[in-house]
Amino acid sequence: MTIQKISPDWLTDENIERLIQFKKTYLLQSNSESDLPNLSNLKNVIEKSYKSKPGYACYLIFDKEKIVARIHHFLKEENKLYIFIEHHKTAETPALKAILTEQMHRLKHQNPISVLDSSCLFIYDVIEASGFLKGNEVILSRLILSEVSPVILENWAGYLPEGFYGHFVESLNKQESEEIAQVMNFFLNDMERADRSIDFNVSAESIQAKNKGHIDRGSTQLHLLLRNPQHQLIGLSAVVYNAKTSSGGDQHMTGILPEYRKKGLAKFLKGTMYKYLLEQVPDLKFLQTGSFSANYKMLALNEKIGFQETERLQEWYYYSGKPNNIK
Repeated sequence: MTIQKISPDWLTDENIERLIQFKKTYLLQSNSESDLPNLSNLKNVIEKSYKSKPGYACYLIFDKEKIVARIHHFLKEENKLYIFIEHHKTAETPALKAILTEQMHRLKHQNPISVLDSSCLFIYDVIEASGFLKGNEVILSRLILSEVSPVILENWAGYLPEGFYGHFVESLNKQESEEIAQVMNFFLNDMERADRSIDFNVSAESIQAKNKGHIDRGSTQLHLLLRNPQHQLIGLSAVVYNAKTSSGGDQHMTGILPEYRKKGLAKFLKGTMYKYLLEQVPDLKFLQTGSFSANYKMLALNEKIGFQETERLQEWYYYSGKPNNIK
């Protein structure tokens, strides 16, 4: 087996077809044919990643001429290096483990903190042997919109205290981005999670840039913003989808500020969002979401509306020095 760092120049029509076939085989290990995303734009995704994502790199591992694994990474949230490994289960050999272990040892010294998502026991061995620590466990789940109880939707969407109101926003202005950044940072840092060694710091500029990116790609990032009688933002829920290219979307952040919790407002956000999608975006069939396994309240809420667990991901961290505040 050999490993090769690829550049945009490598992405010829022939090579990108090889990469698409690898990606398709990798996804089919845990998904059905009907759930596969559109892979025809994979070349553009990689090219844009090299141009716009700090620290982006993509490595392919070959068994002779066949692609059997892929490692890609990028910098996020200052010095945080996100690393992702995809591999064919049929290639789980000592040779692959040796290459991955060597690469992980090299990558972990590039930044003070590295993060890697994996739910595969084969990869677990590689990560632990490379000195990474277990961080947060993420539970991925899926909601089939047509199976959501109409009674639950009506009950959840129908309740809102007097003077409170929610409104949908697709294209965020500067003020909305600043408000969302403020409450999102609170939600992220307040959220129950196993690893509390990292503070989240989302900026209004990054939110606007991400929103623009979705629009440029033809996707919709739909925010449902909840305000109190003083028009202050107290809660939100966001969904991203592109019904023209995929039957699935992603449920992002849903949260309510502490002083307004236990009033059914999170249910209002969920119920109103899904009722809207069922009525206005009929081509959207399902939503996927991820929650930290320690975030019991949100997991319970998702289960009530109909989300079903599909996979678990284990985050792993590497620190140049021993962290003092990891549980």
